[in-house]
Amino acid sequence: MRNFKYRREMVLPLRYYLTSQNSLCNINNIIIGKAYDPLRGSVSINYRDFLRHAIIVGTTGSGKTTTASIIAKQLRRFGKVIILDWNGEYHSLIPHYRQVLRPGFNLRIPLPIHDVIDFVSIIEEVFDLSPSQSYILQRILERSEIRGVTVSELIEYIEGSVPESRWMIESKLALLRKINLLSSPELRNSFSGNAREFLSLFDDNVIKIIDLATLRYQKLRKFCSLVVIKILEDYLRKARVSGDIYVIIEEAHNIVKENGLIERVLAEVRKFGMGLILITQSPSFIGWKSLVNSNVRIIHALKSKYDIESMSRSCGLTDMLSNKIPYLGVGEAVVDAPSLDGPILTKILMNE
Repeated sequence: MRNFKYRREMVLPLRYYLTSQNSLCNINNIIIGKAYDPLRGSVSINYRDFLRHAIIVGTTGSGKTTTASIIAKQLRRFGKVIILDWNGEYHSLIPHYRQVLRPGFNLRIPLPIHDVIDFVSIIEEVFDLSPSQSYILQRILERSEIRGVTVSELIEYIEGSVPESRWMIESKLALLRKINLLSSPELRNSFSGNAREFLSLFDDNVIKIIDLATLRYQKLRKFCSLVVIKILEDYLRKARVSGDIYVIIEEAHNIVKENGLIERVLAEVRKFGMGLILITQSPSFIGWKSLVNSNVRIIHALKSKYDIESMSRSCGLTDMLSNKIPYLGVGEAVVDAPSLDGPILTKILMNE
């Protein structure tokens, strides 16, 4: 870190803060690290702030994934923690009190076909459907009585539907070409079962890591992520899940789309007890609405001037703090949250 001094011995491992009776460790707070300003001491965020959503940003190797794992371990005390692990990194960062779930192996995800409009929106987001293709898919699903099917059965049902005109034939064939990826062998057993069976996986107090790296294609990882979030949202709205849920979304720039499902969930779902934590190296790609709806912001080193400008505007950073962002070292960040009195330059805790 340039321009100011820092004593390494000030930062202690996470287990010290969670097991000691240190007065700095408030029982309702998530300990983030130590402020560089000696007058501030420990930097901690009230756990309820994470129900108002969070974003952790930084270039590759800046420490954002480690920061997310430290937060996940502490949030486990306040609710269920689910990690959508894009690159298969968290199982080593969180060695205890976690379960790794792999689609098609020990995880079966039901398709949310009961909500036709949102389900079509997910398919549209992932596979870039044209308006006519989305219309055809919606008409097919609305006229059907299929519920709880597998992906293969869904595709077979679309193939067997009878188009009403020539243009619908062409659109239907184009639709099938686009979603054919869903019939790949790696998804054969991934989307089946029922919602009750799926939700029962989260009954205990263990961090659930959904390892998306087992899916080869990014579109499949995105589809899986959006379906999981949609199911959790539905059942929180219906009060069938007790307690708060925190969902950590790695590589969020691959999933969040302007006017898409995640952007809507960020605006609506906090009152139902679900907080999303977005992790990304490209905050300018996820849209301004997603930034302003994320009330906790942790900024590691960024190099792109557009990313720096986006985060500085969303936090209201001073020029002094904004100018430090490109030069932050590994494990250093600017931290801002409603329970803090302003953005704080912080040395993140050491992992266990």
